[in-house]
Amino acid sequence: MFKRKNKVYVTLSPAERWLMITAMVSFRNKLIAANLPTEDVNTILLRIMK
Repeated sequence: MFKRKNKVYVTLSPAERWLMITAMVSFRNKLIAANLPTEDVNTILLRIMK
């Protein structure tokens, strides 16, 4: 009935990783300023920082 979604793996260079972390933190700060939930962004940030 339900199909499993394929996982997507992305390989980032150190510069791309730094850029993604910076962008996600900036987006998270905008969400906090707008009083919106940040749980999904936090989850992505934790996965990037591993």
